[in-house]
Amino acid sequence: METFLPCLVSIKLSSLHELQHLPSMSQLCHLKSLQLWNMPMVEHIESDAPSASVSKATKPMMTFFPSLEELVLVEMPQLKGWRRNLLWKEMEAGGGCLINDRGSQEQAVILPSFPRLRDLSIGYCNSMTYFPPCPLLKKLELWVVNEALTFCMKGGFHPSPIKSTTVSTSPSSSSSSVPCSLRAPILCLEKLNIDNPTIFNSLFEEFVLGAVHIQIEDFAQVESMWTVRKGFRGCESSIRHLKLESCSELTTLSGSGIEHLYNLQSLSIERCDNLDLEGMPWCDNLDYWGVPCISLDSLSSLRLAELPKLLNLPWRFQYLTSLQSLQIESCGNLEALGDCIGSLCSLRSLQIKNCYNLKALPECMDSLKSLELLHISHCHELKSLPEAMCHLTSLITLKILYARDDLEKRCLQPDGEDWPKIRHIPHVYVIGWTRRAFIYDMFGEV
Repeated sequence: METFLPCLVSIKLSSLHELQHLPSMSQLCHLKSLQLWNMPMVEHIESDAPSASVSKATKPMMTFFPSLEELVLVEMPQLKGWRRNLLWKEMEAGGGCLINDRGSQEQAVILPSFPRLRDLSIGYCNSMTYFPPCPLLKKLELWVVNEALTFCMKGGFHPSPIKSTTVSTSPSSSSSSVPCSLRAPILCLEKLNIDNPTIFNSLFEEFVLGAVHIQIEDFAQVESMWTVRKGFRGCESSIRHLKLESCSELTTLSGSGIEHLYNLQSLSIERCDNLDLEGMPWCDNLDYWGVPCISLDSLSSLRLAELPKLLNLPWRFQYLTSLQSLQIESCGNLEALGDCIGSLCSLRSLQIKNCYNLKALPECMDSLKSLELLHISHCHELKSLPEAMCHLTSLITLKILYARDDLEKRCLQPDGEDWPKIRHIPHVYVIGWTRRAFIYDMFGEV
């Protein structure tokens, strides 16, 4: 393709159900984006790996996908790897290598790495077991892929981004025999979206500096986060943002090592139907290794959504003293916030939405001296406001939307029973069901 379409910048191929072989695209110098969708017959992206016998005179050294920044591979169930006749082999000394399985003598094949690839998405490629090194990768999405998938960077090194190389794999050789010239620093992932606990545990053996933003989604048949403790250890210093979503069988976060993520700034837990947060080790005297626990001192944002087993906020929340934003949404069985809320001395924003059984706000909220925003919506059992509201001297905005009509009346000035508690707040919006049309006009859907 480099001869008759040399200036291609973007390629998207989709729904080619009979296609078995793709044209070589690795030498397209200007190609920045490549997307391959729904090709059920394709087994390899490129033809056989280049032979070691090819001389430099007949095949000049070329850069591999020199400009490619984005790559998407989706719904390619027969895709086994990048090149034909290559297999990944674990090394006894650690790490591993690709081997050429043709002939009687095994040869280790070092694939070229992507010199610019930043964004990679692989989905529904169940047969793929290896992928060329991508040491500068920033965003990685993996869903429904083979648990054996490797990026050929185990051991903390990656091949040269220039050309393919072959080396002997005699019994005396090991991963340490790879020349120093082939080693280079591996950067940290900025965003990781993953649905497989086994791959999560092994991934940071390759991306050795971890990841900043991690989204774990649809962990099937995982009841305890203990199963991914190795993965969290691999990124405990790098991770800043963590999202757990749709892990329907997850019952506890204990033993995961989440409490050791000392740089974690935001945590979101959503749609985990069986998760009990009461046992989560936000902090304790000793952890499961028997050493002093490290609390989540850097956590500033916490979101809890669609957690049917959340009845009260866990008492260990009192250790989240750096928390500035707390969102609780669609936790239909939540009845009370609990006394722990009073220990969140740094809290600036508290939002509670669609918690239909929340009956009252606690009086211990009077210690929330930094609170600036209190937003409550669709909490139909909330009948009155606590005396603690008088002491929220930093509160700038109070919104109670889709409130009970009697609560709206209690907050009306000048004679509402709860008005003296909130009259010091600059912006007050308490709107009951009978005025919901007004909400659509002023705020939109909330």
